[in-house]
Amino acid sequence: MSHTRTFNLKDFKCVVAVYPLETSGFDGFVKVTRDQPFFQDGVDCNGNVYRWANNDPRGTIEITLTATSGENAYLSLLYYIDCLTLSGIFPVVLMDLSSHDVHVASLCWITKIPDRVYAKSSGEAVWVIRAASVDSFLGGGK
Repeated sequence: MSHTRTFNLKDFKCVVAVYPLETSGFDGFVKVTRDQPFFQDGVDCNGNVYRWANNDPRGTIEITLTATSGENAYLSLLYYIDCLTLSGIFPVVLMDLSSHDVHVASLCWITKIPDRVYAKSSGEAVWVIRAASVDSFLGGGK
């Protein structure tokens, strides 16, 4: 029997460094991407397929906030601490409590301050966080 779960932002937790971001400031999504698949494959000159494990665990986490979210100040502070001290490495933990999805990246840094547009609507701020390693578990809601 299949179960369908509805995503609820209240069940989503995003911890950057030691600080849980307030998800009410999210503008729709957090995206987690691993740069390379864990397994890759190829074909030799005889037509035999082989595979190998990729030892590149790097990835990217994009957090989209509303431009007026107070959480932008915290992420800006992390960014400038890194710029001034070159020691702004921090962990990120993402959890969806309704689906039991968990994403952990222990060595992360912010690549740059988001671009900003000043207009009638507040817009969004997309924070790009690089991770030395991204580990994910997709729970599927069970």
